[in-house]
Amino acid sequence: MNTTDQVLQEVREMVADVLAPEVDEVQPEDSFVTKLAGDSLGFLELSFKCEKRFGIKLPFQKVIPEEALAADDQGVLTNESMSLLRRELPFLDYSRIGERPLKGRLPELLTVDAIAHLVRKAIAEKKAVATG
Repeated sequence: MNTTDQVLQEVREMVADVLAPEVDEVQPEDSFVTKLAGDSLGFLELSFKCEKRFGIKLPFQKVIPEEALAADDQGVLTNESMSLLRRELPFLDYSRIGERPLKGRLPELLTVDAIAHLVRKAIAEKKAVATG
């Protein structure tokens, strides 16, 4: 059984393995992109590790719904986009992107804890399909 703490610890270990810091340098609140310097290749490698370890597919490039990316001409997300994001991904800490949420800052929301949440959600969905 994968408890919340177990999944978080395993995600921390996988992130450390992908990005090369020590595990104790990877904290739940750390942004994969800004604090840990992860990039699209890092997300891809982490996705492969999640699939191998948990048997789930976690395509990070599709975590944020495409319809939630509407922004004005200055790149600020629309109110509708923010409402959709909050409804679809309520566990993210939106204060990280400020009062003028720029579309380009969305990757900053993917903290180690948020990634662990996505893993737990995918595990639960896989179990529901298997038993359903």
